[in-house]
Amino acid sequence: VTLSFLGMYVLVSMLYLRERIHFAAVLVIFTLLVLSHYLNLLLLPSMVYLGVQEYKRRGIQRLAVSAGILAGCVLAGLMMMNFNIEKFIPPDRGTPILSILASDNRFQAYTLFSPYHFSDLINLALFLCPSAFLLIWLTFKAGTSQLLNSPASRFLALAVLPVLVFTAAVRFDIPMAQDWDVPAPYTFLLTLYALVVAEGRMGEQKSRILSLIILVTFFHSLSWWYLNSTVEPNIARLRTFIDRRISSHDGIYQSTYHLGEHFIRVRDTKNLTEISENIIAMYPTDKRGYSNYTLYLQQF
Repeated sequence: VTLSFLGMYVLVSMLYLRERIHFAAVLVIFTLLVLSHYLNLLLLPSMVYLGVQEYKRRGIQRLAVSAGILAGCVLAGLMMMNFNIEKFIPPDRGTPILSILASDNRFQAYTLFSPYHFSDLINLALFLCPSAFLLIWLTFKAGTSQLLNSPASRFLALAVLPVLVFTAAVRFDIPMAQDWDVPAPYTFLLTLYALVVAEGRMGEQKSRILSLIILVTFFHSLSWWYLNSTVEPNIARLRTFIDRRISSHDGIYQSTYHLGEHFIRVRDTKNLTEISENIIAMYPTDKRGYSNYTLYLQQF
């Protein structure tokens, strides 16, 4: 859902920058984007940039008309929901940002400057958008003038930068390597930005470079598809997340729970007993470990 609305937002924004669509359309799509997930508020700087462009082009009057149209749409939506917005409010789990010092928060695995955090970030970047960082590096190496040389590149940069900063500092409740689908939709923006800024630098080598990137991306994706088509390698991967260095208390519980559900289906009592006793030993005050172990024993 998020990726679909992101695509719509980028499309209408680009049309607006080319003066082919009314600014109100951008406001409405951005509102729908935010309603699809509150994290999309991170793209607000890009929306402000478009608002500044509208002010420069047509003054405050046209901007006010667009804001009025948006307010009407929001009011109509609230009336349809009987002004019940509870489902749009996320559960309170404290600050979503990693702390600088060690914390006993059950949803935090490491601190902001932990080497395991940096390792997770590098792994995430290599997994989700290696081609984007390659293109940006090639562009930067040739000179920085292309990075913000057009309205489109400035718009995309303002959309991407807050997402990158947030991803680098946010606390993932479960291991980042498992929760990769949260930042995944936004790599579309990063890749699009990389293509926009690199387009002028590739020259005659454009076809060759893009063909190479497509080929590398294919084999990169193939390894992930293969892993998800297997059983034992997938189980081995999930077991690696039961590690206090990269997983929070709750993350380890979630990994153990999912492994337990698999072992119940295949009636593997040996491994079921092992993981159940392991989490009880790791967190003896967590009642969920005892409760789940009791339920597992009742299955056999």
